[in-house]
Amino acid sequence: MDWSDPDGAQIELARAKVPASHRSERLGTIVTNPGGPGGSGVDFVASNPFGGDLARRFDQVSWDPRGVGSSTAVTCGETAASAFLHADPDPDTAEEQATLDRLARAVSDECAGHDAELLAHVGTIDVARDLEALRLALDDGPINFVGFSYGTQIGQMYAELFPTGMRSMVLDGVVDPALGFTEFLMGQIDGFEASFAAQSAECAKASERCGVPDL
Repeated sequence: MDWSDPDGAQIELARAKVPASHRSERLGTIVTNPGGPGGSGVDFVASNPFGGDLARRFDQVSWDPRGVGSSTAVTCGETAASAFLHADPDPDTAEEQATLDRLARAVSDECAGHDAELLAHVGTIDVARDLEALRLALDDGPINFVGFSYGTQIGQMYAELFPTGMRSMVLDGVVDPALGFTEFLMGQIDGFEASFAAQSAECAKASERCGVPDL
């Protein structure tokens, strides 16, 4: 659980591998993370995400990051989360917003009380160190890493901590590590707005290409 105390409490990491389909042409291993945070790498790699020549020549490997999926997971309890999920997710008044904020805080407090020890060790640095442990277990030399969304931050952190462990790296939908979480979310909103505006402009020019009826 705590990389500064390797003989202390232990956690489990679920992992999966799709071997290269043409072993005689095999070049190495691609390790990938689908982002989230919290996406299941086991489910992702089971879908054979890369295909083509990459699937022919590389083993595809991923894992469920600590705290999620089939790895040792943060459970947080059920009471507060259930109430939050039944609240209005689109508040129209200050009162509804206050209710949503209060219920979100209750989820946070319940998690902190229920999984405090694990929550202290589910940061990106912990996950990057898990990736190095996975690389060493594979015993295949430097890895090729493909990260999507939040997975790009894992890749960046890993490259900073273990530069010799990386053969090549592809980052798709790069997370700026200099941004705080609120800034990151606001940047996503700006991106969604820009994409929607561009799509709307194209639909206005040629409705037959829109794919969605103009209601």
